[in-house]
Amino acid sequence: MESMNNNCLQEALYLLEKHGWNVIPVGKDKKPLIEWKKYQTIKATREEILNWFKEYPDANIAVVTGKISNLIVVDIDPRHGGTTKEFNRIITVKAKTGGDGEHFYFLYEEGIQNHVGIRPGIDIRGEGGFVITPPSIHKSGKRYEWSMAPHANTPIISLPSFVKDWIRNVKPLNESNWNTEVLKGVTEGRRNESAASVIGKLLTRFPKEEWATDVWPLVVAWNKQNIPPLSDSELRSVFTSIASRESISNQFSHTPIIHIPNVTDFLNQDFGNVEWLVQNLIPIGGSAILVAKRESYKTWLALYIANCISNGLPLWDRFETNKNNVLYISNDDPPQSFRKRLYQFSFDSSFFVYHQALPPFTIEQENGSFASVKNLIQKETIGLVIIDILRNTHNKDSNIDKDAKIVFDKYKELRQANPNLVLIFLIHPSKESHFEKRFSKRQTEEAVGSYYWEASVDTVLSLTKTSNEELTDNILITITKNKQSDKKFKPFIGIVRKFNTPVEFIYEEQIPDKLKVEEAKEAILLMLQKISQKRQELIEQLLTEGVCSKRTAETALAELIAEQRITHTKTKPHIYSLVSSDDIPQTVITNKDYEIA
Repeated sequence: MESMNNNCLQEALYLLEKHGWNVIPVGKDKKPLIEWKKYQTIKATREEILNWFKEYPDANIAVVTGKISNLIVVDIDPRHGGTTKEFNRIITVKAKTGGDGEHFYFLYEEGIQNHVGIRPGIDIRGEGGFVITPPSIHKSGKRYEWSMAPHANTPIISLPSFVKDWIRNVKPLNESNWNTEVLKGVTEGRRNESAASVIGKLLTRFPKEEWATDVWPLVVAWNKQNIPPLSDSELRSVFTSIASRESISNQFSHTPIIHIPNVTDFLNQDFGNVEWLVQNLIPIGGSAILVAKRESYKTWLALYIANCISNGLPLWDRFETNKNNVLYISNDDPPQSFRKRLYQFSFDSSFFVYHQALPPFTIEQENGSFASVKNLIQKETIGLVIIDILRNTHNKDSNIDKDAKIVFDKYKELRQANPNLVLIFLIHPSKESHFEKRFSKRQTEEAVGSYYWEASVDTVLSLTKTSNEELTDNILITITKNKQSDKKFKPFIGIVRKFNTPVEFIYEEQIPDKLKVEEAKEAILLMLQKISQKRQELIEQLLTEGVCSKRTAETALAELIAEQRITHTKTKPHIYSLVSSDDIPQTVITNKDYEIA
């Protein structure tokens, strides 16, 4: 097995020869092991790198940023309040640091220097800087790793406009509360006091691990302007004293201060436009859930979406799609029956299937399934992952917000392989739900168990199935949540299957009466979940919102009463409310699949 120094050596040579990046050796304390300043303008040679590693066999490696390597790196450190939120949808070379931060690599732009603390926990490494690169080892023992590696031909893009705005809005030191005369150097008698002031201000702008590598050279450069300069020993004494004081102070001031914009700044900020995987329905980098009871065509709809995305076809000939590679995780269908479904579509090599014949896919067990999926996403640039069904991939309690958050956060880790990844989860109502949950929740809420899921995803599609006397299944699709779009869509028939015929995917807003009643029942349950209401109030609200006609509303109320899902007072005017567990007859029994009265 190769030693760590050989790994670093080979990586250094690769980055130099394949990408033209200037590489220097550094120690685990991040300090350069050579006089490195000249390498800001002079490219290191292969022979120099080989000699460095002979002299320092355990060296880590760093890339010199700026014009020499055609690089600017954004350094994000969560320990100091840094967040990658603005960068989540950006695809460029990036690395995970040994301190659990991230480095985002961008193309160099003339004139951009180093900027420390440009945002809480965010630094810019430009002209005159360097960053530690994989496979170096942090002093904590953790290894730097590529999240999106240059080896995989990942593009390096231009610096985002919002980062340029950050840089433009940074005030130079002489525009702050610094004394411009002090910055130009002082005469004898003021040197020690001025040195303490300059050093103190610089130390507060740089993380402690960079005081020796970045701050000390700046202090030395400033001292040269003094008349006469302080001796090295005097300057070092002041530096050590102030650094010691700042170290003690920093123990009590680690909480980052976040810049909160006023409304004018907020309204002038460019957040960019929403980019869509499915136009006005599912955003790129977003998530969605498909929810329905069993045997309600969830898998058919998911495969239809996957087929449209992998081929760049519009959904129902009206929702434009962004063509992407797709991974389908199937854990509810045996491979034989799942394969039969696929024959109805026109999938090609851009569609991948994690099926039941493979080791069970799980987000909890260390069986390699989650890591393998993450690797595939990065290797094949998967843009959409469909999980069918969610419940089979974890052992958490879906009814508890804390557990739901753990599951969702784990899935979001897949975006480390592709920040633009879209996740679609298939969910059906829990067989173990208590009766009060069965009778008091809409289908979407009942299915996800915890409100966290419905609150966290961008889009929720609810499927309702009815069958007529001719054994034709009609699937009503209701978009119950569409967070990032201003457009509202009426429920529509999206799937039809006649007896002994293939599944058809259509878009029909002329909804059969039976489905209209089901839609009205869902709306009534939602209204009563908020507050008990009179019969006339419920009907008027349904009419005002255009849900259904008066006759359909009355039919829906009658069916909900008959199904014991709602109740009303004995005296008139009747006040309707949801059924509680105390209202359920004791004769109700439960089998393993259905609740039976």
